[in-house]
Amino acid sequence: MSTAEDQSVLERNLIRDLDRFTDVRMRMSWFKVNRNGIEMSPERFQYLKEEWVAGRFHNPDTIIHRNHQWASKARSTTNCSWTGDQGQVEFDQAAAARVAEEIQIWARVRLLTGEDGCPYFGHEDTTPSPWSRSVCHWAMLVRFFRLWSYCNRCWVTIDTVTGIYLECIFQACIWKMPVGDGDFVKLRLKATYEDLLGLPLTAKRHDPLNYNLGHRCHGEQMRTGWPAWPQPIESLSQRLERDEENNILLETQASNYLKHNFHEKWYPDFVQMVKDIRVPLELANPLLPLSPRNVEFEFDTRELTVEEEDEAGELEDWEGDSQDGSQDGSEDGTEDGTEDGSEDGTEDGSEDGSEDGTEDGSEDGLEEDDP
Repeated sequence: MSTAEDQSVLERNLIRDLDRFTDVRMRMSWFKVNRNGIEMSPERFQYLKEEWVAGRFHNPDTIIHRNHQWASKARSTTNCSWTGDQGQVEFDQAAAARVAEEIQIWARVRLLTGEDGCPYFGHEDTTPSPWSRSVCHWAMLVRFFRLWSYCNRCWVTIDTVTGIYLECIFQACIWKMPVGDGDFVKLRLKATYEDLLGLPLTAKRHDPLNYNLGHRCHGEQMRTGWPAWPQPIESLSQRLERDEENNILLETQASNYLKHNFHEKWYPDFVQMVKDIRVPLELANPLLPLSPRNVEFEFDTRELTVEEEDEAGELEDWEGDSQDGSQDGSEDGTEDGTEDGSEDGTEDGSEDGSEDGTEDGSEDGLEEDDP
């Protein structure tokens, strides 16, 4: 196989494996409030641990129900206490369709589309079902409100929902576009916007490949570079002319968490650290024999609804300069001033991007998650 074919096979295998690993992880609820209610005997723990280490279920037909960020209209303008202009959070479908097509022609890239022709910016093997303009609108609303309420809490949010979507399309096409040696503009853009770890992008909640919108430069306003509201978005040239104004990266959750809020000078060291990882078999062993299935050790895998998530105080991303001085992305939504993303809020000095789906401090998904 050619290098390109090898890369394609690796990406598809990675997407498949991480999707399965995420499902195995999600047998245990993402939320501490749910996990605290589980009766856990040593035998049951060992049974579940086998699945975690092997990366597969005792019952291959197990289905995990993972809510999408856009599965509900709960995060509407009303629920998010939006007080700005309604036009800023509306989805200009005509402009989005026209400019998205212009971007693809410019980049010589053709993205897959949903049932109504809405382009999808992730890997072709991960297109959500359904994916349409209305679904896209709600997905982008989640990103917009994280940007407005959290990542830009110290600044004015000047972008629109339409602009955020077009930025996802723009950067996804940059990832994929062919570039000649003499095309210095595209070479610069590709060097600027490629994913740190070079991973494929998905739109699957809690997946390490889930798309995030993170900071290019921490401690500054997050903005796409598309015209600020209420200026209309009319063409790709507006974005290219304003590239220096951009401070948002489309990236995988894994890359976003890895960067945390460290200075970019450390990024090459982080990439090398990932390359040097050797996971021992006691922690990950796909050939591990599983004990016979015991249905008494299994339980309902339903996640909380979006409304319940909001009530639990879920914050799906964190940042080092939060207003209360905390850096936590803890799952229970506590604001105890800790500096870790751990589940229990312990003060162990860690600064990890734990399960809450937080990103480097932006809004996940703006700096996803996960969303």
